[in-house]
Amino acid sequence: ERVTIRAAEDPSTRVALVQTGEADVAPLPISAVEELEGSGVEIIEVPAATQSVMWCLGFSLNPDSPCNDVGVREALSIAIDRQGIADAVYRGFAAPHNGYMAGPGAFGNAEDLAAPPYDPDRAQQLLAEAGFDESNPLQVEIVVMDVAGDMPLMPTLGEAIAGNYADIGVEATVRLGEEEANKEALFGFEYNGQEEGDPPTPITLYMRGMDNRFYFVDEQATLYTDDSENGSSVWNEEEFPDITDQLRAIQAEFDFDTQGEMMAEFHRFMADNWLQMPLLSGSAVFGMSDNIDSWDFQVAGKGNVHNQWSLQPAE
Repeated sequence: ERVTIRAAEDPSTRVALVQTGEADVAPLPISAVEELEGSGVEIIEVPAATQSVMWCLGFSLNPDSPCNDVGVREALSIAIDRQGIADAVYRGFAAPHNGYMAGPGAFGNAEDLAAPPYDPDRAQQLLAEAGFDESNPLQVEIVVMDVAGDMPLMPTLGEAIAGNYADIGVEATVRLGEEEANKEALFGFEYNGQEEGDPPTPITLYMRGMDNRFYFVDEQATLYTDDSENGSSVWNEEEFPDITDQLRAIQAEFDFDTQGEMMAEFHRFMADNWLQMPLLSGSAVFGMSDNIDSWDFQVAGKGNVHNQWSLQPAE
């Protein structure tokens, strides 16, 4: 009888509610942090609550895709200035990401694995070796969606990446779509380059924001085996059999610690082959009033309020 949970989808409404004291806890957009500093609202940050990744659609599915060249895949990843974007776009509430499924703090993350480096000179060299230069620029389309509770500021992240690509001579556009429409197009093989016979360019780069705090292997691995919608729409088991074999072996392992090590090794395999582009992990940011004495604000994944039962009111 002492707790009221109120739906407030609009971020500006949540800011106003916590600013005026009508709400005691609210998830905040990063852009509101400076506005609320010094207002009496306590700002709480939970690092690495969400993550963002990007796939090059078509490699191993379309024999003509430039992404079948591991050098092109590496170039598209190391051309991204992750730290610069974390500082400029996310105001420090994000960090370069090392996770190919689960990121820092999640079960199976390879803690010894660094985020991809920023090396635009090497990226240009790799593209030149693959036949792309000023006279024949690589063309990409970044497909992005903005989903509440997922990685924040995804459209802006896509635009920032397009800017990085322009710096190395890659022609990039950004296509913003709705979540369900994007998924239907992905699983329906409707994006350019996903199937044999499609034009090889522009390459479709499919961006996702999602939970970071995975605690069990199965919820990660099931999505990316070849017989799932995600797995089959991203790679071909015949070209990359190790992906599905490794994931199924991880699922079949019953020892919890061994599972974690196997998943970490899978992350290293993905990194060695540049099979995906981890982008950033994002913080969940909350505002809390002085009516709350304490709150165990660990989050399970998305940047929504969790563990309401642990809220302790001030005396």
